[in-house]
Amino acid sequence: MIRFVCFLFQPSALVPAWGRVYDGEWVDKLARAIRRNYDGPHEVVAMVDRDDYEITEDVIQLRLDASAGGWDYIMQAWRPDVADVTTCVLGLDTIIRGDITEIVDTSAAHGLALPNDPYQTKQVCNAIGVYSSGQAATLWDEWSERREFWMFTARVNGRFSEMHFLRHVCPHAWRIDEAFPGQVVSFKKHWRTGRFKDARIVYFHGNPKLNAIKAPRLLEHWT
Repeated sequence: MIRFVCFLFQPSALVPAWGRVYDGEWVDKLARAIRRNYDGPHEVVAMVDRDDYEITEDVIQLRLDASAGGWDYIMQAWRPDVADVTTCVLGLDTIIRGDITEIVDTSAAHGLALPNDPYQTKQVCNAIGVYSSGQAATLWDEWSERREFWMFTARVNGRFSEMHFLRHVCPHAWRIDEAFPGQVVSFKKHWRTGRFKDARIVYFHGNPKLNAIKAPRLLEHWT
C-alpha cells in the first residue's frame, strides 16, 4: 500500500502572495488526480495546521505538530505515525497527467527515490519523494536527533530548506527522472520548452503556480 502525503498550512506573511494560494480545493484536486492515475492500494493523507479546511474528497487529515513552522513542517512526512508504510510525498502544485503506477511502484521498490533538480542536475530535489518506512525512520531519527544542527546547516537565503536537508543526507537516492526520462518534469524548466508533452507528472516550483497559467493541456488534468 502506498500512502500519498501532501501538506496544507498557512505560511509566514513573508512568503510572497503566489506562495499563499493553497486551500482545501488544491488537496481535493490532487487527491482526484492520484485516484485517476494510480492503480494500486493507496490512501491520501493531508497534513494540516488546522481543522477547518474545506476538503471534500476521501482524504485523511493529520495535524501538524505546532512546534514546527514554515518549511520544517515538511519534515513531518517522516513521522512514525505517517510513514509506517511506504509514502509518496507530493506538493499541492503538482499536475498528474497520466498513469503513475509504474513510476511510483518502481520507486517504492528502491526504498528511497527522488528526482534530480531541474537546474542543479547533480543534486536531488523534493518535487516528488518515495520513501520506504525504514528510510523514513532513518530520516526522522536524523532530523529529531540533530534538529538544531540542520536548522542552521540546511538553509537558503537565511531560512531552513527541507530540500537542502535531503541534498545533504540523500545524495545516494535512486533518481526517478533518470529511470523515466521525460515523465517527471518541471513546468518552468521543461514543460514550457514544448518538448515534454507526454510527461505524466509536471511539478511547479516558485512562481507561477497552477492558478496563474494558461496551459490547457495541463489544466485539463487539474480538476
